[in-house]
Amino acid sequence: MISIIKKSLRIKILLILVFILILSFAGLSFSIVKVQTLMLEEMTDTINSKLKKTDLNTQNYFVSLEENLVSSLMLMKEEVTSNVSASTEEAISQEEKQLKDAMNALVKTNATVIADLLASISQTFLMEKMYNQITSFTRALCASDEVIYAFFLDQDGKPVVNYIDYANDQIDKYLDQGEGDSDIDILFKESQKDPEVLIHEKELKFFNIPQGKIVICIAKKAVVKEIKALVERFELYKSENEENISVLMKAQSEETLQFIQEKLKIINHDNSVAIQETGVLLKNAISHVNKNSRKVILVIGAICCFIILIATALLFRYMILSPLKDISDGLKDTAEGEGDLTKRLHVNRTDEIGVLAGWFNAFISRMNNIIVDITENAQTVTAASAEVLSVAEQMSEDAADLSMRSNTVAAATEEMSANMSSVAAASEQSSTNLTIVADSATEMKSTIGEVAQSCSRARQISENAASAVESASGKVTRLGDAARDISKITEAITEIAEQTNLLALNATIEAARAGEAGKGFAVVASEIKNLATQTTEATLDIRNKIAEIQTSTQETINEVSTISGVFTEVNEIVSTIAAAVEEQSAAASEVSDNIQQASLGIVEVNENVAQTSQVSAEIASDIHVVNNVAETMSQKSGQMNLSAQDLSELAYKLRDMISVFKISADNKGKKQNNETHTSDSAPGRNKSATAISKKSVAKSKSTDPKNSQNKIFDLITWGPKLKTGIDEIDAQHKELVRMVNELHRAMKMKAAIEKSGKILDNLAQYTVYHFGHEEKLFQKYQYPESKEHKKIHENLVKTVTDFQKDFKSGKASLSVDLMTFLTDWLKEHIMKCDMKYAPFFKSKGL
Repeated sequence: MISIIKKSLRIKILLILVFILILSFAGLSFSIVKVQTLMLEEMTDTINSKLKKTDLNTQNYFVSLEENLVSSLMLMKEEVTSNVSASTEEAISQEEKQLKDAMNALVKTNATVIADLLASISQTFLMEKMYNQITSFTRALCASDEVIYAFFLDQDGKPVVNYIDYANDQIDKYLDQGEGDSDIDILFKESQKDPEVLIHEKELKFFNIPQGKIVICIAKKAVVKEIKALVERFELYKSENEENISVLMKAQSEETLQFIQEKLKIINHDNSVAIQETGVLLKNAISHVNKNSRKVILVIGAICCFIILIATALLFRYMILSPLKDISDGLKDTAEGEGDLTKRLHVNRTDEIGVLAGWFNAFISRMNNIIVDITENAQTVTAASAEVLSVAEQMSEDAADLSMRSNTVAAATEEMSANMSSVAAASEQSSTNLTIVADSATEMKSTIGEVAQSCSRARQISENAASAVESASGKVTRLGDAARDISKITEAITEIAEQTNLLALNATIEAARAGEAGKGFAVVASEIKNLATQTTEATLDIRNKIAEIQTSTQETINEVSTISGVFTEVNEIVSTIAAAVEEQSAAASEVSDNIQQASLGIVEVNENVAQTSQVSAEIASDIHVVNNVAETMSQKSGQMNLSAQDLSELAYKLRDMISVFKISADNKGKKQNNETHTSDSAPGRNKSATAISKKSVAKSKSTDPKNSQNKIFDLITWGPKLKTGIDEIDAQHKELVRMVNELHRAMKMKAAIEKSGKILDNLAQYTVYHFGHEEKLFQKYQYPESKEHKKIHENLVKTVTDFQKDFKSGKASLSVDLMTFLTDWLKEHIMKCDMKYAPFFKSKGL
């Protein structure tokens, strides 16, 4: 029995409650009866004495009341008049203030409307810099009595147009009173000090890009004048109201005083009668109460105790024990059961139990949201670790490539530096050679000029020689003609010699016939015969000479003709040479100028080569630093790779730890509604629960990838390691990488199921197409390992197809495990399986 009492809170409380009720009832009954008797007797005596004394006091009081009433009414009249006057004045003051605020608000609204209208009208003119139109708008606006000035300012606060209405008295006043660098600065400073104007600024934006602002100054003269008139009317109304109240209160006071005097007389009479009757009634009531009170107390007390006991037990059970049991069962199920965080306590109460239940629901909701957030964050961390792992691998590859390239660049830079030194020396030698060539070109130019002059003289000489040859040719021709004439003469002489010889022969014959007488004549005839013979011989010799002369003359004529032709050709050649020499002279002059310019260019090139050599040395030094940085990057990327792997392992462990809880992502979205419903019955915790809800919502928003501004990195980075060297296959692999990255982004952004499903369908279809294309190549070129490769294709297609079906049916969703599987498969498949057939297909000409 004792063990049952110890374990049951209900029995403990009931036993204590019964004991307390019994003692309380006994003591209360005895005390009530005794105290009631004493109090009734004492009350009777007291009431009788009090009634008598009250009657006397009442009469005296009524007399003094009548006297005081008169003075009170007069005082009340004054106070009412004063209070009404003060209330009226306060009300009028409030109305005056509200009117002033309303008028100021109206002025401000007017300024805002004017500024908005001016901004919308002038925006295009500002963008097109049509400042004349803006000046026209400003002038038209300032023509109003209310607008003092309006300025368009750019983003630096400088006015776009400088229009100021100097005819405005207020502007003259500001300019006379103020000091500044410009009239616009004076107007800004003085108008800001003036309480009778309103300055409004409107920011100008074009496609949400700030372009400047509009500053408008509006006068409040009309508003101030209207407010003064209203104040005067309020003052007149207040004075009239005070007079009316005073007259009314005087009349009402007199009527009230008369009425009270009449009623007091009646009250005094009735009071005396009532006192006498009350004394009699009290005596009778005391005796009757004493008789019945004992019985009533006992019966009613017993019944009340029983009812209180039953009601207390029932209320205690349903209002305390049952909710406590539900809370206990909920905590027990959370601690020892399935860890179901989706259950809630439905207690619509405002007392401590309701508060406790509400806080229990809030705690479970908070735990559910925390577990949901942890689950989502675990996936995000896993995805992020995969991204970091991919980035680290890419960084490691890039760092190695950078190191290799920096070494190559360093060697090339050193070689370039050496080459630059050689080029510098060569350019120096070239500069020297060009100087020599320039001098030689100058000399050649002079020589070619002399040659041109010599060629000109040679052409003149050849022309003269040709003329002389022609003249000689004519003379030789005439000589031949003379030789032919001499030949005719020699023929005549020969004929004469022959005739002379005949005559000498005849004379000899005749002398022989004459004998002695004819001997002298015979001697003469013999001499003549000899002379004729000599003449014949001489003539023959002359003929031979003349024949030789004619032959030589003919040959001379022919040679002279040939020489004349040669001289003609020589003349032409010399003319050609002269023209060529003139061209060469011009070319030599141009070459000389170009060589001089080239010499100057070589000098500049030499300087540039020297600077380039120095820069190449600096580049070599920088490349060395870059090489060190690349090595450091490689080491850091390796460390980051290890850290990413550790982070991934921690994320998986975290997911395993929270997988024991049964949670609902819908409860996270409905949390606000649940807490609002609970708060209707628990006002005491409404603010706290709402604060928790706001914190949870804020936290969920802050961790929502859709609200994140961080860039989502690719899960797989396309690089040289994934290239097989076959353009068609590499293009398809690159497309697969892009689709996996797109699916990864959809998972990180928590895209809609339709969008994610479409990406997944495209990936599955393209994977089947890619595998089909590879298998066609296997069959076409008889790849020896095609059977094993096709089996790998079939397994992967089956895995992707099964997941696609589960995703469409709602049994599966995008997860980090899926992305990890796709990433690992794609990398392993390309870098191992596909790299095997790359050499085979390359050997086939692909």
